[in-house]
Amino acid sequence: MKIKVFPVGSFQSNCIVILDTDKKKAVVVDPGAEAEKIMADIESHECVLQSILLTHGHIDHIAQAGFIHEKTGAPIFLHKKDLELFNQLPDQARMFGATVSEKVPAITHFLDAQQDVVLWEGLTFKTVFTPGHSPGSVCFYCEHFAFEQDKGEVVDLALLLSGDTLFKSSIGRTDLWGGNYDSLITSVKEKIFTLSDETLVIPGHGPQTTVGYERMNNPFF
Repeated sequence: MKIKVFPVGSFQSNCIVILDTDKKKAVVVDPGAEAEKIMADIESHECVLQSILLTHGHIDHIAQAGFIHEKTGAPIFLHKKDLELFNQLPDQARMFGATVSEKVPAITHFLDAQQDVVLWEGLTFKTVFTPGHSPGSVCFYCEHFAFEQDKGEVVDLALLLSGDTLFKSSIGRTDLWGGNYDSLITSVKEKIFTLSDETLVIPGHGPQTTVGYERMNNPFF
């Protein structure tokens, strides 16, 4: 298994690609921009995209989900409480001076709290419902994720894809559509800080961190 993080677009949001080069399968998380580059990387490994996972419904994390869905047929996963945000993608684009298709694709699967998303044999993410940044924000958690690092070493650890709920030494903003500061703080304390210290956190923006580091050093807590 390989995991790649692409900071994309003007917002530099982290698009995450997970590749199983043995099974020739891939999943993409939060394709907010630069879809052609993302797909070119997946195709360079001769992998077939299985799913598009969305941590929430803001433009910088969803803008290219429709393009990739049309190109590959891969299903789109989103929490239902962010469906309204997702459907307002053209309005979000106009607010930020961006250009997107006025045709918004249909969500294929709605995520429920604590739902297991079985992507393929050997790769399952648990949906962790973490409202606050948006009403339907989620994180994706895998307790045992074995992946190959750049130098070829394989590590097995707990992995959390935190979207815009938790960043290194920071948290997601709550002044956008449906944001709620108290809900976000509660989500982090009750859903993320209960995970093991060694859990690797890949956020929606910025560098990686760990649960233990954030519990001890994040100034918001």
